[in-house]
Parts: sequence; C-alpha cells; structure tokens
Amino acid sequence: MKFVSRDEQLFVENLTTQSVVSGPKVVFTNPLTTKSLEARKALSLGSLEYCVIKNIISGKRRVQVGPKLVMLEPYDVILKDAQGKKNRQIISLKANEFIRFIDNKSGKIRVVRGEDVVVPGADEEFVDQKGVMQAMDLKIWEYVKVQNINTGAVRTERGEELVFLDPFEEYIDCKKTAIEVDDETAVLVRNKRSGQQHLVTEKILFVPSNDEEIMEVRSLVKLADYEACIVRDNTGKDSFYFGSNEEERSFFLPPHAQLVQLLWSRGRRRELRDLVITKLDLRPMYMSFEVSCCFAF
Repeated sequence: MKFVSRDEQLFVENLTTQSVVSGPKVVFTNPLTTKSLEARKALSLGSLEYCVIKNIISGKRRVQVGPKLVMLEPYDVILKDAQGKKNRQIISLKANEFIRFIDNKSGKIRVVRGEDVVVPGADEEFVDQKGVMQAMDLKIWEYVKVQNINTGAVRTERGEELVFLDPFEEYIDCKKTAIEVDDETAVLVRNKRSGQQHLVTEKILFVPSNDEEIMEVRSLVKLADYEACIVRDNTGKDSFYFGSNEEERSFFLPPHAQLVQLLWSRGRRRELRDLVITKLDLRPMYMSFEVSCCFAF
C-alpha cells in the first residue's frame, strides 16, 4: 500500500509496462508484478512559466503552461532548458520588440510582435541568436534597407516608424541619415537594376529607393570671376569653366565627370611637387626663384 499526496505522482514500473497514479490516492500494488515504485513531486508552474514534456516512446512533445501542477503520463519526461531548469519563463514582449521562431518539424517560421506574451511551441526554437529582437526605430530623417534572403528582394523603410523583420528578412546595414539636397548639395545616385547614374538636385530630403544606392554627395562648385577649372567627362573630353561667365560661375559636376587636378611644383627651387590645384587663379602673379649659373672665362 502506498499513500500519494495531492502534489505527487506514483510511477509504477511493472514487468513490461509503466503506469502513473496521480494523488491524492491510496495505491495497492502487487509485489509479484511490480518491479519498482517511485513517488515524485509534481512540477509546479507559476503564472509566467511553462515546461516542455516529451514522451520517450512516441517522441512527441507538448507544452504545459502555468499556473498549474504538471501531471505526467507514462513514459513522459520534462525537458530542461539550456540552463538546466525545468521551469521556463514565458516571454513578455514590449511594443518595440519581436521574436521569430522556427518549427523544427515543419520548417515554418513564426513572427510575434509586441506587446504580447509568447509561449514557444513544443518543437520551436529561436531563429535569431539573441532571441528577443529590437525593432529598428527610425526618426523622420533616417532610413534602412531590408532584404528578403529567400527572394533577394530589397525594401526601403523610412521614418518615422518602427521596422520589424518578416520571417526571411535581414537588415542590409544599420540605419542611415537621409541627404538634405539644397542649393549647394546634390546626390549622385546609381540604379543597381539598370546600372545608370543620375544626379539629384531637387530640393528634398533624399532617401534612395529600393534599387538605388548613393555613390557620392556633391557640393556646388563655385568659381570667382578670376578663377577657372577643367571638367573631364567619361570620354576623356575636357571642358573649361570660367567664373567670368555667368552660366559657368557655379555648377554641380554631372554624372561620370570629375574635376581635373593639376600637380604643380613649389618652393624657391621648385623641388617640392605636391601642390594640387583644381581651380586656376587667372590673375597676374609673380614668384621668386633661384638659378645657378656657370660662367666660363
């Protein structure tokens, strides 16, 4: 005879089978057919706890959520977490948090956004190493690009908003600041789908589209009345711009163009050749120099 309390279970190992008796109960057993008896305390789960149970015969898993006493069935075992604990904490998500689970049995990915309370499935584990992920918060002047690694598609999200990832998405990079295009600032942009470049001069807070990337932020080139510069295009042709010409006094470099840099010598004997000039000063100037002369008599 065995007395089983309300919070206990009696595990009876018979000759060929196992049975479980949950309390409160008085149990009579046959010593001829009983190999062993073991009374175990039932696992107590709090209101924010759960546990994962596995049947070692069928291999099936199930989840029990508190608050409750967990009563096991024959051949059941409670699986421990990575820290060796049977009681696992239910995940509480804030409004700016999300979590992604993958079902090892079906391969499906489940995404849960806050505010919410989440209990992982019996066969689920975290997709992301961190587990709970922070949504990316974007201010009105910020943006971020997100790529679907399953399809390769890219989407651009701009503020103000919280950006959550879908099942197969990843941030391509950290959030970036939009470019303020004004009278003195332009943006050189490449379309990655077509490969073409174009210059954005419209006065906007510029954010590249899904297929665009920012190659360079260009400042307005300004020439004084006495200055000139040389612009070389992609064919190698040089064009001369003069500040005395009203239409050429200020301009943005077009796509595939660059200012030609001239390398000049400096110093009294012109021994240093590290003076880089992009704007030529057309005013009359004088310079001192030294010469060495040899006279023969």
